[in-house]
Amino acid sequence: DKQEDPHIPKTRPPHTHGANNLIHITMNDNQIPTTSAVRVNQVQVNLMDLPTETIHHIMKYLPFQELMKLRRVNRRLWLLSGTESLWKDITISDSSLSCGLISVALSKQIKTLNIRNCTIQGSYLKMLNLGHSLRDGLSTIKFLGLQGYKGSDIIASIIVAESTELETLDMSENRYSMAVGGHYAEMGGMVYHPFDIHTMKPLVDKCRYLTDVVLFGSKLTHEAITYFCENAPTTLLRLNIARE
Repeated sequence: DKQEDPHIPKTRPPHTHGANNLIHITMNDNQIPTTSAVRVNQVQVNLMDLPTETIHHIMKYLPFQELMKLRRVNRRLWLLSGTESLWKDITISDSSLSCGLISVALSKQIKTLNIRNCTIQGSYLKMLNLGHSLRDGLSTIKFLGLQGYKGSDIIASIIVAESTELETLDMSENRYSMAVGGHYAEMGGMVYHPFDIHTMKPLVDKCRYLTDVVLFGSKLTHEAITYFCENAPTTLLRLNIARE
């Protein structure tokens, strides 16, 4: 037998199946696998070619931030992304949010608003409109996460005090001036004091369905802690005020 010369590069047989050829492997009567190539016509499908129900189903799996980007592509996606079922759970982190977005979310009957390390900003007029919406009982929020919140204290005060259906409130690691003192603010005809005894009172008095409250590292006053413990709703199961 002729030996192969290791210095001569080996060559591969030419590729016989094109990119559009699908290889089928079958078994003959002797159970020996055989292959055959069948040409398959590939058809490109654009997202906009899909049925509305399919696009909506895809949107359910998108993070809220990605959904907000997608809705800016065209009018159809803008309308589809406005479906209320897509706004039930909003979880965003490390972002700057507008009063307008929060107002839209409230109008969609949002249940979860979890905005860790975010800011909420807006003009006085927009904050005023948000205050009116909340005063009218528009908030249906059951979970509110303001962990490490860095935005307007006034807006945070409004959302917390007027979300009367709250069950879980997480305001851990906040740097609120409203948590350590400061001037009061009037929004939408309502007065919101710093988060001391004066603001703790409307929170406790209005939010009577609370089951979990996390105030870890929020620098509450002794008066605020005492008032909360003495007047906590009967539904309360867990309270975290560590480092207070």
